[in-house]
Amino acid sequence: MEKSSEDRKRGQTTFLHRHIRGLSSTSPLSRFALRDRFLVAFLLLSALLLGVFALGIKHFLDIIEVEFIGAEFRSEYQRLLSDYRDREKFSLPFPPGFTAFVAASANDAHLDATLRALPAGVHERVTDGRRVLSVAKTAVDGGMLYVVFDQAHDPVVRLQRRLLGIALWVGLIALLLDLGLALWLSQVVMRPVERLARNIAAIAPGRHREPLLTPNDQQEIAVIARAFDATLARFDEFAERERAFTRDASHELRTPLAVIASGMQLMDSDPNLAPEQRTRLARAQAAAAQMQALVEGLLFLSRGEELGRATAAFSVGGLLHEAVRTLTIAAGRRAPALSVSITRDCEVSVPRGLLLCVVNNLLRNALDHSQSRRIDVELDAPRLVIQDYGRGIDEHAQEQVFEPDRRGPDSQGEGVGLNLVKRICDRLGWRIALESAPGAGARFTLELS
Repeated sequence: MEKSSEDRKRGQTTFLHRHIRGLSSTSPLSRFALRDRFLVAFLLLSALLLGVFALGIKHFLDIIEVEFIGAEFRSEYQRLLSDYRDREKFSLPFPPGFTAFVAASANDAHLDATLRALPAGVHERVTDGRRVLSVAKTAVDGGMLYVVFDQAHDPVVRLQRRLLGIALWVGLIALLLDLGLALWLSQVVMRPVERLARNIAAIAPGRHREPLLTPNDQQEIAVIARAFDATLARFDEFAERERAFTRDASHELRTPLAVIASGMQLMDSDPNLAPEQRTRLARAQAAAAQMQALVEGLLFLSRGEELGRATAAFSVGGLLHEAVRTLTIAAGRRAPALSVSITRDCEVSVPRGLLLCVVNNLLRNALDHSQSRRIDVELDAPRLVIQDYGRGIDEHAQEQVFEPDRRGPDSQGEGVGLNLVKRICDRLGWRIALESAPGAGARFTLELS
């Protein structure tokens, strides 16, 4: 439906308000609001920094483990190996966490499976599923020497665990602080954008509008506000031109139509008028009435005004008889058989010219396509049906009949009538539907509710 200047301006401001919070983007985050994207980006950056920090701590602890735990284990292993080789026994007691023994062979059944699977040599980190061990395995006289150290007893490992715990708490606290900082910064960033959006949403068509650009606007917001001000200024100029045109057209069209109507009424009252002249006068009066209804409908749509509560109700059935009589007179010899069936009449409280404009256009459309056959008009309130029995409309064309500048092969007009009908129906909240098939005519159903 074509909109009036005020409707278009209202639609433009709604469009600006809806899109101010997010620009089109191919990013996966484009479906989120600007504040959400800001929070996600900030938190991702914080998570990245914390991840780098965690990797740094892990690398530092690995260095400590290699430099201290490995060196201490090798030193104690060499001492125990020397004792056994010198005296074939170990100096007791062992240091905390250390165990040393000699197995009959590397495949001794009494050995733990993890120890049996290890090759000879020094292994600084071995896991048996429960513990982290350092293991040295060396062949000696009488068997295989094993030196095992449970790293849970090493003070460096305990220090590592404490450092990891501290790092975890620091990371959680830093993440919470980052979240709070991100929320605060998002508020700071979005506050001028939301203020601009509120100011745009508050713009009312036809009212004085304050400039969106203020002296305190930041540079980025000032660029957007300045662009909106320039765009809205062009909309204001266009709307003012349309209001001026509508105002002038309302006066310049109504006045001559009223003069024409009154003049033809005076001519109609002349008893000396010949029958042929009276017939021509009746056609002119019908054309003037249709023109007046069309002007009223177009002016109502262009003004974008609301229906007044004081609009007088009138009978739909009476208007149908008037429209059919006017069409019969205007069509002359070309008029088909017109039947009006009123099962249940009703009254509507809309400008009379609007419904007359709708009915006239539907009747003229039926006249153009009836091929001088019959036209049926049925009113069973609130349903009005206008049926012709012409060549009909194919399915593809049915989807386009209400579009502007669409003309059928038999149309005598400019392709405005049915589009105007649809716009008036949409404006008044009426529903109109078309049923047709090639060779079966066309059936327009109007719901006046």
